[in-house]
Amino acid sequence: MFDDDAKPNLFERALDQVYGDDEHGKAAARADITAMHDHDTTDASRAYELIARGVWAALRDLGISGGRMLTIGQDAETFAGVPVFERRMDPGALSGLAATIPKRPGLPGQAPHPGILLRTWDRNADHDRFDVVIAVPAYTDVALHRPGVGSDRRIEQILGIIGCLANTEPGGYTIALVSRDVLDDADVDSRRLLTELGELVGALRMPSGALRENPGNDAVVDLLIMRRHFGAPIRSHTFLPTSVQLVRGQEVRVNQYFRANPSHVLGRLDARPSVWGSPELVVHPTGLGLDRDLTAGLAKITDHARAAGLTANTDHCLDPDVSIDNTLARREDLDAVRRRIRNLRVSKPQRAESGKSSPDPPSKPPGPGGEARPDLPGPGF
Repeated sequence: MFDDDAKPNLFERALDQVYGDDEHGKAAARADITAMHDHDTTDASRAYELIARGVWAALRDLGISGGRMLTIGQDAETFAGVPVFERRMDPGALSGLAATIPKRPGLPGQAPHPGILLRTWDRNADHDRFDVVIAVPAYTDVALHRPGVGSDRRIEQILGIIGCLANTEPGGYTIALVSRDVLDDADVDSRRLLTELGELVGALRMPSGALRENPGNDAVVDLLIMRRHFGAPIRSHTFLPTSVQLVRGQEVRVNQYFRANPSHVLGRLDARPSVWGSPELVVHPTGLGLDRDLTAGLAKITDHARAAGLTANTDHCLDPDVSIDNTLARREDLDAVRRRIRNLRVSKPQRAESGKSSPDPPSKPPGPGGEARPDLPGPGF
């Protein structure tokens, strides 16, 4: 009844309806969907395991010795520190998992939390905050080319980070793997939203293809470590401004943080021309291995955090060396944040133009994120 070409023909007819005679738009859509398919079918567990081990070692150094964790997004079990032989979910699965942080970590070089007991996070029933929130949104390392789609992803990730910070105990940490546009885009106001709740402890820029090596999955990814502040930052890094930088004859926009901290780029910056628009930033690996580079980069961040007084300071992880202004330790007035989030959503770039819209990406399982506070986005991606 149906021949083998039925589905491709349906897809091409859909592209014709959206793009008409715009062959460039059709090519961009094909490239995006191919890259997203490769992302869905490529296991990133090995890279995630390295990152999870490094992150939890850094968190221990920063004073996390107990309390509660929430891991949300892709491979939440891995980022919770579950050994591979104890995991129950398929690689790449989206979920939200909560747990008590073990007092003692696993052995060096192994999964951080063997035997940990996880439970599914219920956004409607669980309104407590967490000492650590780790978020890994889907399609972070995919290079997207359709007009407006990359901006949509960036705004969704920023709103997701805000939701994570809102669900983090003051003095605790939100950690996220995000596309580089979160820091590099010229939109300063979206990053200023993050400062309403948190301050940047540090960031590491991963090599291209660090998570998945397939072409299309080589977009640059950043590891952000943010500390939920007590109403005002202590000594936050400058990460709002960006500037255009000439890299091998190509102009690319780079966040001031990485220009001030070039060693936090885990490789060599490069740029390549793109048929889809502006040149694309590339990070060539050092050749020493992601594990070694990540460990060195996280050590620089923890050293800075200790010197700046940005170590953990929640009810479960008190830092006696950090003085806290108790007048700031109160229920924050989030009305200004809510208003700015609404404005950001309203100004979200529209894909539709002249009655035409880009095809939506392939559907993915719904994440467990929700609104933990009224009008605030929950930590869902």
